[in-house]
Amino acid sequence: MIKKSLLLLSSGIFLSAITAKSLDYAFIKDLYFNFVSIVAGLILGAVGVFTSSITIIYTYINKKHQNGDIPLEKKLHLNQIAKDISFEIKENTLYTIYFYCTGLLFVVLQNTDIPIIEWPFKPEYTYLSKKLIYGIIIFTCIPSMILTTVDTINAMFKLQEVGDL
Repeated sequence: MIKKSLLLLSSGIFLSAITAKSLDYAFIKDLYFNFVSIVAGLILGAVGVFTSSITIIYTYINKKHQNGDIPLEKKLHLNQIAKDISFEIKENTLYTIYFYCTGLLFVVLQNTDIPIIEWPFKPEYTYLSKKLIYGIIIFTCIPSMILTTVDTINAMFKLQEVGDL
C-alpha cells in the first residue's frame, strides 16, 4: 500500500511539474469534470447493481444450506468471503468519493483568491507556486480514483466467482 501511495504521489508531482507552466485552469477543470466525474458516476452505479447481487448471493447460499446441498462450514466460508468482498467494495467506493471531493475542492480553489489567506511560498523565490501544489493534489487524486476503480472491478469479479461456487 505504501508503494502505491508513493507511486501515486510521485505521478502527481511528475504530471504537475511537467504541465505547471503550460496547462491552464480551463483544461484541468474540463479534465476533472468530464473524465473524473464520469468515472466516479460509473463506479457508484456499478456498486448499486452489485449491492443487490450480494444480497442475492447470501440468499442463494442460505437456501443451498437449508436444502442440504452445502455443509455448514462451506456456508460460513462463502458468507465470510462475500462479506469481505462487500466490505472491500464499500471501502473502495468511499475512497473514490473522498478522492473526487478532494480533487473537486482543489479544482475550485485553484483560481480562487481568498484575501485573508496569503500563500506562504513566494513564486519568485521558490518553485512551489500555488498552481503547482494544487496541481499535484489534483493529479494525485485522478490516478488514485482510477486505481480504486480497478480495485472495485476486481472485487466485483471475485464476488461473481463466489456466486459461481
